[in-house]
Amino acid sequence: MSQVWSLLILGLFGPTLVTAILLNTLLLQIFDILGLHTLWNWIQIRFRFNPPRRRGTASSLAGVVDRVDRVVRAFVEMGFSSDPGRRRVMILNGRFGLRIDHATAVNSKSGKPKYAMYVEGTRFEMGRFIGALAEPELFAMSRDYVDNVVFDFMNMPRHSVLGSIIGDTVFRLSTWMDRDVPDEISAEIFGLWAGSRHPALPGAARRRVLIRDLFTLNYGIDVILSFVYAQVQPILAILGIKIKEYMPPVHCNAFSLSRGLAGSYGDGSPEDPRPGHLFGRDFMFPTCDVFDQVACHVVYNFFPDDQGDQERLLSLNAPGMVGSVVALNEHAQIMGTDMVNGRNCRWYKLGVNSLMMVRWAMEGSRSWQDTVRRVAHTPRAVTWLYPFADGRQDRGGVIEAGRRESRPRTMLRYVPGWLKKSGLLPDNEYVEANPSGPWNQGALVRMDDWQYPQGYGDFNRGLFEDWQLAYHPERFTDPAGMLVDNPKAPGLPLAYYFAPLRVAWPGMFVVTNLFITPEMRLLAMNDWTVQVPAASNEYSDFQWRYDELNRTLCQALEEGPVSWEKAWQCINFLQPYDDRGHKTRNFFYYGIRQGRELPREEIQVGGSVSLADLHALVMKTRYGQYVDEPVTLEFGRILASLDG
Repeated sequence: MSQVWSLLILGLFGPTLVTAILLNTLLLQIFDILGLHTLWNWIQIRFRFNPPRRRGTASSLAGVVDRVDRVVRAFVEMGFSSDPGRRRVMILNGRFGLRIDHATAVNSKSGKPKYAMYVEGTRFEMGRFIGALAEPELFAMSRDYVDNVVFDFMNMPRHSVLGSIIGDTVFRLSTWMDRDVPDEISAEIFGLWAGSRHPALPGAARRRVLIRDLFTLNYGIDVILSFVYAQVQPILAILGIKIKEYMPPVHCNAFSLSRGLAGSYGDGSPEDPRPGHLFGRDFMFPTCDVFDQVACHVVYNFFPDDQGDQERLLSLNAPGMVGSVVALNEHAQIMGTDMVNGRNCRWYKLGVNSLMMVRWAMEGSRSWQDTVRRVAHTPRAVTWLYPFADGRQDRGGVIEAGRRESRPRTMLRYVPGWLKKSGLLPDNEYVEANPSGPWNQGALVRMDDWQYPQGYGDFNRGLFEDWQLAYHPERFTDPAGMLVDNPKAPGLPLAYYFAPLRVAWPGMFVVTNLFITPEMRLLAMNDWTVQVPAASNEYSDFQWRYDELNRTLCQALEEGPVSWEKAWQCINFLQPYDDRGHKTRNFFYYGIRQGRELPREEIQVGGSVSLADLHALVMKTRYGQYVDEPVTLEFGRILASLDG
């Protein structure tokens, strides 16, 4: 019935929608020619965000210069270059921004040094510093990355006609999302744009970055996912598009080890004898041959206003991204995000999701309870997993989130009719009697001591047999079990089963791209959203990575607490070669393409891989090529320099 209504609405309003898009495109061109967009942006900056204009004094300037010297010294002590020619400092209104090259880490593909940034001030001021100090990288992300991410994300040939249509639609819709997010986020985006037009930059560079490209960069992926997940198959059917030909990749992995299971960055040295709390984050995402070359660590020192409390945060992202691939704050809270397919989405009023949610949550969290509240009460519209950890309470968990909403009348609302009638799933009364936990405005929280509600696993036998698949109950109950042996071969009833919870030790949890809580599993059981990853056996891949990462950690724990270096190997469990250049057991995952074994120097990190010690406040990240030197940033050292 929903498809009939969709077709009817499309038939009635489709021509009007097309006309509106064409008129909007024409108006945009006229605005560009007359320069009205630039004027409108400056008007918004002045009256909407009202950036502070502080009157500097000799004493205040001396204080800023002293702070610059202390921060630069801290970076140099971490392995960044001491050469003044390899760093840039900008001081404005009593705040400063810094860009500094690493002394030895180089991107082997571009030959350019890897770098880090420090910015302080209001959201607008921090964006302005990044825009001015990293304009070439900002331009690359806002233009080259934005131009190609739709093609790479949807697995389309670059510059195809269909991809161009979808890309232009995403571009238009992204510019409308500004009204649905907090002003603080928009302020930083406008700050990036203003910084790229700083008078110190060459004239040509000051006109390259467009505000609408920055909106697309920050909102575009969620615009795509909201439409893909929110049942747009009638439109695709009219256009003759087969989902098997165009499906977005769904990857990412994370883990947390605490409460005696992990060593520390110092690994028991006299300077840091405490056990560590380690958080691993594998961000698997299209780089478009841009992100891999411009990504960096950024230290944000956020002043809400002249009287507000400071919020200091270490983030991995790229210039232009307001969100964070992974973010660690000064209160030892850390968070990332993993993609997950679900039908409980909304294609309008998107709010804050994915990378922006990570940054938004970490800027206001002092405990894991704060993190949960921050995500639960923030408007959002797209399904994502948010793995997090609390280094002060030594807890870890994941927020399984859909759109923000009160508890649905039935968790089987999206389950196809044929499956409801089959009797293979629990009914709504059973679900209500066996809850996973509190319903946090469309999100369920799974902590590292969470217990799976009893009885759901009993439904798996019937679901597997209905799909004529072999059912092995011991593979579900084994704490280090493997449901599938091959991530590229079918072996699961798509999303129509209840995934097992792998818990071998208290204080450990693992996340990939699976809903584990039964309610969220049911909300993801939908004929349409299942098609997206089913096109290439992605469900086997999801489950295999979950089980393989869990098995890797279990094997490491058999030898005692996992050291910093061992944990680094664990989160890099998909790397094709080890640090000595030998093939790993999972070489096939990245090391073979189109039947050809790739040499180590040709293999790009598909996103980034990070490991953090929440006690020592340290983050180590690999991005670029697998042969590149990882970059380690001691966030605690930066904080000490600021407080000293």
